[in-house]
Amino acid sequence: YYIQKQLKPGSLQEDPETVWVEGYTSLKAGQTSTAMEQTMWFGDTNSNVANAQRFDGQLKLIDASSASTIKACATNTDVLTASNVIAKMDEACSNIPPQLLGKGDFVFFVGWDVFRFLITAIKNANYFHYDPGTSWTEGEVMLPGSNIKVIAVNGLNLNSRPVDSVQS
Repeated sequence: YYIQKQLKPGSLQEDPETVWVEGYTSLKAGQTSTAMEQTMWFGDTNSNVANAQRFDGQLKLIDASSASTIKACATNTDVLTASNVIAKMDEACSNIPPQLLGKGDFVFFVGWDVFRFLITAIKNANYFHYDPGTSWTEGEVMLPGSNIKVIAVNGLNLNSRPVDSVQS
């Protein structure tokens, strides 16, 4: 509605006076994307937050299906830090059934904060033979000594809980 009121009749989309439309649309698309990613992970129909109460997110669904869900970490309350992230990731790897690991596309989803802990821990552990390449900026790295990819997602920021999954 607002665009049709701002555009002159017969004007082109490339009209210099309407350049703001592209910026505004890009801004709104980014905000919507961020809100949807947060809701996808943290959604809760019992929440007081308007966006979060639209549907139950992945973390709530994982917690609710405890009988059929494989808990890779010892407890869901383990806090991942730079000093324990490698040990906790190794623990999670050892708890994954071999039939899932054999699929070859197993991943851990973590927030960017935990991902930075992991890259820093790998560097500090002096894994001189391991080159994470551009993982710091791209948000993906193979966990050393495994066939598991660790992927950083904005939706899990400030949540030190990894979520493991098969991509296919």
